[in-house]
Amino acid sequence: MAELNQFAISRALGSTMSAGQTQRFGRLGLLPLVAKARRPAALAVTPGHLDGQYDQQIVDAFTSVARGKSRDRLFADPKLVREFIRAAKKLGVDAPPPLVNRRLMRLGKIGGRLPKTTEKGRNLTPDDQNIFAIEYGVVRIAHLHGATVDDILCEEPLGNEYKKIVELLAPGYSALIYRLGALYLRKTRNLKKAKRDVFAGLDPHELEESWVDLGSVNEAKKGNLTDIGPGILHVDEGSRSLYIRKTTSVAELASTFLRDSLWGAMGNHFWHPDPDRIHLRALPMSDLGREPSDWELRLIQSWEPVFNMKVG
Repeated sequence: MAELNQFAISRALGSTMSAGQTQRFGRLGLLPLVAKARRPAALAVTPGHLDGQYDQQIVDAFTSVARGKSRDRLFADPKLVREFIRAAKKLGVDAPPPLVNRRLMRLGKIGGRLPKTTEKGRNLTPDDQNIFAIEYGVVRIAHLHGATVDDILCEEPLGNEYKKIVELLAPGYSALIYRLGALYLRKTRNLKKAKRDVFAGLDPHELEESWVDLGSVNEAKKGNLTDIGPGILHVDEGSRSLYIRKTTSVAELASTFLRDSLWGAMGNHFWHPDPDRIHLRALPMSDLGREPSDWELRLIQSWEPVFNMKVG
């Protein structure tokens, strides 16, 4: 069979031919079409929503299972989430579990519907050894499945996939830590209205002379990072920003990125991290002159690092 003449067919149909668009993955740059073909099948987010017909049963189920814990603490523990769903079903809630979970989240955001928290518990804020893995997992799930932190917490398959990704980069932590970390990021990536005027006055160009070049990943392994102390760490690949994070110890956070196993786990068919091309820079706390959290959010907002959640 002779090769089809696509131009002749187009002319006969009266149509025009145009070049297709190259697929992208986040902000990693142009990628071949095979990247999309190799991507795992997206996990579907359960469609629909619940209105108020089961609210009282959901509140009662939460109260019996949480036993004084907060709503966030319940969602951070997959076992408690499953126990909550069983309790809701016993009380007559007839709906898919993800929708029941989302309604509980909604009731918590409305305020005044859920009982007060009486069990405070210890602080489980992510530390420098796992925060990057947690944020990478959230961003990765968003790219692969178009899912949010709420989806990760409400949809068990998405939660399991998220846990696998984070465990690959930071093994040895419980699901509780991983999920509380996702909640922490969701809260700290939101720009409050009161801060908008403050952010408008923060110009990243003002900091250009203050950055300390720590060298490439391979060079930083040989250097002494302990002199930096607290500050902001920036990881980049040439002109592309990869990650930004404030820390009480630049050396401790930087050690996360000096592990060969980290970059080996993150590499794939269309991105091959090269430790000689990935650089670390630090901004000492003493040079900030303002709340470091403000600068962290402002830099993430301006530079849009590949592996940071966007500022909402």
